[in-house]
Amino acid sequence: MEQTRIWKVQNNDLVAIKKTFLPKEEMIQKWVESDISIISDDLILIGSKVITDHNKEIDILAIDSEGDLVIIELKRDKTPREVVSQALDYAAYCATLSEDDINKLLQKCGSSETVEDLLIAKGFSYEDIDINEDQKVLIVGTSIDPITERIVRFLSSKAVQINVTTFNYHKLNDEEYLTRNVLLEELEIEQTDKTKKKRKKSFYKKLFEQNKLYIGMKVYFGPGAELLGSINDSTIIATIENNSTKCLKYMNDNQLYSFSSLRKKITKDLNIENVKANWGFGGKYDWYSLDDRKALVELE
Repeated sequence: MEQTRIWKVQNNDLVAIKKTFLPKEEMIQKWVESDISIISDDLILIGSKVITDHNKEIDILAIDSEGDLVIIELKRDKTPREVVSQALDYAAYCATLSEDDINKLLQKCGSSETVEDLLIAKGFSYEDIDINEDQKVLIVGTSIDPITERIVRFLSSKAVQINVTTFNYHKLNDEEYLTRNVLLEELEIEQTDKTKKKRKKSFYKKLFEQNKLYIGMKVYFGPGAELLGSINDSTIIATIENNSTKCLKYMNDNQLYSFSSLRKKITKDLNIENVKANWGFGGKYDWYSLDDRKALVELE
C-alpha cells in the first residue's frame, strides 16, 4: 500500500516532513468520532463502542449516503485474521438491523435524531434509498500489513464491500500533520462492482416511473382520515408537486415535504398515538390516493 509523503515549502525550498510514530493509536478513534469526514464526506456517525447482540463492541458505526451501515474497525494490535473476521462478524450482525433498530441504537448512543433526520440534515436522499440494504466494512489504522492487504483485496474482488484506510502522523518541529491513504480507490472498487447485486430502485421512484404517482395527484394520510372520520379534511391531504424526494405540497406551507417527513408532521400535529412517526417504511402503507382510495403499496 502506497504511503503519502509531504513536504513543506519554506523559502522556496522543500523541507521533507517525515512520518513519525503516533503515540497512541486510540487518538485516531477520537479524531474520527469528532469529525468522521476525515475518513469520508459520505459518512454520518451513528456512534462508537456500539454493543452488538452478542455483547461485542463495534469501534465505530456509521451510515453512508446510500443508507448502508458502515462498520469501522480499528486495527490496533490485532492480528490480520482477528481484525478482518471481527469486522465481518459485525457486518453480519448489522445486516439483521431494521431502520427501527438503527434508530434505537442512535438513542442508546445519546442521539435524539432518527436515520431520516441524519440523512436529510446532511443533504442526502431518504425517500430514494432502502435503509441498510447492504453493509460496508472499513479497517482503519496507522499501517497495514501484507496479509491484511491481501485478504481485503481478495474479499473486495468477491463483492464484499471492504476497504482499508490508514492515517500517517507527521511532525516538523512543533507542527503536526495527519495524512490519509486508502487501499482501494474508487476506480478499483468500480471494477469489481460487476459482481455485485444491483441496488433496488426506491418504492416511490418506481411508482413515479410507472406513472402511478404523478404531478398534480392528491394523496391523503390514512391514519389521519381514520381519526377525523373523513378523507377530505385539508389537514391530511397533500398534492404532488414534482417527482423528487421532497415532492409534497401541504396546505399553505412554503416548504415541500417528503412522504415520510409529512407523515411524521401530521402524526405529531394530530397526536395520532397508534402510528410510529419514525417508521420510514410506514409511508407506503399510510398514504392513499385520493382518487381511488388505494394505499400506495397497492399501486406497486
